[in-house]
Amino acid sequence: MVRVLVVFLAVLAAGLALGTQLTYSAAETAYRDAVAARLRMIAVHVATTIQTTQSLGIALEAQDTLPALIGREAAGVPDLAGIEIVDPVGAVVFTTMPAAVAGEAVTVPVVDDLGQEIGAVRMLRDVTNEDARLATLGRGLMSRALPIGLGILAIAGLALAALARRPLAPGLRDVAALGPERRP
Repeated sequence: MVRVLVVFLAVLAAGLALGTQLTYSAAETAYRDAVAARLRMIAVHVATTIQTTQSLGIALEAQDTLPALIGREAAGVPDLAGIEIVDPVGAVVFTTMPAAVAGEAVTVPVVDDLGQEIGAVRMLRDVTNEDARLATLGRGLMSRALPIGLGILAIAGLALAALARRPLAPGLRDVAALGPERRP
């Protein structure tokens, strides 16, 4: 009976650990996907603005309202390291970053009315900020799972203590009274 209880508790603890890990993994994936989708939406908005202005005959390099636009778009997004507008060869035309920043890029091409690529909007993700937010999420999950796990262990301890105090059945008392060498 005690062995069964110990195995049950081990399976329960493993299930709790696995459930916490799977929850964190699913939340991490959902968060990173949501950030990427948000950045893509902003990039599409900026690309559409560039395309519209290009349709009016203003070249990409001459669109002097772009720095203000990308500055406004970048200001409200904490998971964004910066926005770059690049020409077809990849040279940066406009940027919100004073220096080069490393980060994962979400890129949306900018095409003219003839379907020719005239540049791209590159959104650089701030992976450090994302990792910090996910670390906070992980600590939150652990702060909820740990008391549950400790509660399970406390209940198990009480159950084992109750089993230890329970008197043996009459047939088992006789076996327990035998020395180790005479036990069946």
